[in-house]
This record gives sequence, structure tokens and C-alpha cells, in this order.
Amino acid sequence: MFFYGIQSVAVSSDKNIDDKCEIFKSFGWTQSNVKDLIRRHPLCLTLKEEIIKEKLDFLINQLGYKPACPGFQSLFSCSIEKRLLPRHRVLQVLREKRLIKKHYRLSGASVLTEANFLKKFVLPFEEVHEVYAQLTGSTVESLKMTSRSNAASCKSAHKLAGVRRYSKHGPLTSRRNVTGSCWNWSIVLTFHLLEYSMFSLIVSQYIG
Repeated sequence: MFFYGIQSVAVSSDKNIDDKCEIFKSFGWTQSNVKDLIRRHPLCLTLKEEIIKEKLDFLINQLGYKPACPGFQSLFSCSIEKRLLPRHRVLQVLREKRLIKKHYRLSGASVLTEANFLKKFVLPFEEVHEVYAQLTGSTVESLKMTSRSNAASCKSAHKLAGVRRYSKHGPLTSRRNVTGSCWNWSIVLTFHLLEYSMFSLIVSQYIG
């Protein structure tokens, strides 16, 4: 993220950054909201002003999301036509027809892979097959074929993982492997925290 952030700031002039910040503020955002979005999604600085306006209008004016809503950053990074609109419409139809009991948020559904979203929200409900197919420019049959293909791939991957995990003497996983894995993740987490802190300082210098 740090390197993407540096690149985003480097290719944007001060005026360009200020102009884009003003667009966010015109939708009711505070300076703090803008900083937080840039820290978490630095590539938003590389978007054209028209695209920023379009995304803000869709998320805030049409869907009613607020800047402080959990998951807003992930929503802002998604394409409206390819992901947000089709998935929003599917969830809307499912809620209207009371086919799902839990109130699923678009922010949660937007981060699912295409295969997982199809498996969980589209294929089990015929009522949304045509809706999703039309909005994504596909067909119901192609959606089913994609699902079957992904299921077969997952099954093969699970079998392969099982072969690697076990030998004729039993599981290959040892306490040493687990400890090493935890240690590696600690290093990665520390590195990302340092990245976030450094980029936060840079954002603060460029934006008020």
C-alpha cells in the first residue's frame, strides 16, 4: 500500500489533490473523512474527477452510505457497473422477496469473489438469475457453467492440499512449522503497520 500511496501522491499535483478533496467535501465529507479514505485507498487519487463524482453520487445519494460507514473504502474501490450495481440489485430483490433473513450489507457482498457471490446469493434463487445476468451482460446458463467450473477447481485444490499436508507417516505440520508461520505473519503485520504510519504522515502533509 505504501508504494501505491507514494506513487498516487507523486503523480498528482497539489491543485489536483485539492480539487479532488473539494469534490468529496461537496458531498458532505470532512477533511478527516478524506484523509482516512486516502490512507486506506490511495489509488483514489488517480481516479478522474468524473468517476469520483459518479461513485460518491451512487454510494451516498442513491444508496445512503455515509463516509464513516464500515466498509466504505472497499465499496469505493469497486466498479459500479461491474460489481456494485449488480450485487446491490440482487440483495435488494432478495430482501424484497424475503428470501434472505439476515440483512446483508453491500460492503460485505462486494468483497466476495464472483464464484462465492454466485454460490451464496445468485444460483440458489431463481428470482435473481435474470436480474444478475442482465446487469452483468451474461446469461443464466453461463453463470451456472462458471459455478460448476469453480466448484471443480476448488475440489481439485482441496485434494491437492490434502496430498501435500499428509505423508505416509501422518500430518506434515509440526509445531516448528506453526511457530515459524506465526512469526512470519508477525513480521508482515509489523511491516504493514509501519507502512500505514509512514503514509499517514505523508497524507497529513499534503492534505491540511
